[in-house]
Amino acid sequence: HDNLSGTLAIGPSVRSSRSTFRNGNSSGTPSFSEFESKQSELTFGLEVLLGAEWFFTPRFSLGGSAGFRGEIGNGDQAQVSRSGTGPTYAVNELRFETDIARVSTRSGRIQLCAYF
Repeated sequence: HDNLSGTLAIGPSVRSSRSTFRNGNSSGTPSFSEFESKQSELTFGLEVLLGAEWFFTPRFSLGGSAGFRGEIGNGDQAQVSRSGTGPTYAVNELRFETDIARVSTRSGRIQLCAYF
């Protein structure tokens, strides 16, 4: 139709995420407690959007699109826990390294555009 057009958008995507948590407690000389948690993630992918655009005037349009994203990458997670001092002192550590492969959908988007 003259005032209706379809849209297709394909492009790369990069996602980086990093979070850190630390908790400490030291009430008095003989007691000590601490907790750490670290997470990081880096993914590369491809994003595809499909949509339609309706030109209700030559310079203004109303459109919508939806799509999906596919990503691959890696991530790691570390967790450290410490406890009291002296003979009761203990350290627990946990570390994960993972490969990430995910496909996610993009929520629908409605947009009003002006062309000049």
